[in-house]
Amino acid sequence: MGRARTSDRYAPRPIDLDIALYGSLVIDDPDHRLTIPDPEILTRAHVALPLADLAPDFVHPVTGQTLAALAAPFVGAPGVSLFPLSLR
Repeated sequence: MGRARTSDRYAPRPIDLDIALYGSLVIDDPDHRLTIPDPEILTRAHVALPLADLAPDFVHPVTGQTLAALAAPFVGAPGVSLFPLSLR
């Protein structure tokens, strides 16, 4: 899309897609800065919890764990707040 990269990695860009999962596909392509599944699923509540809400029984293609199991450590963790189910 013609993005001109600058030293500011958070600079505005025409499009920014984060692909957390794509079925059971596994890609690690450092030349294109593409890693699927997104490694942040394992370390970031804001990635793991919504994915577990959408597909709790989906098995992570690298770890072999369900998304529910990967999200479980974040539930009740300091600084993590969940909306009541009626608001989600």
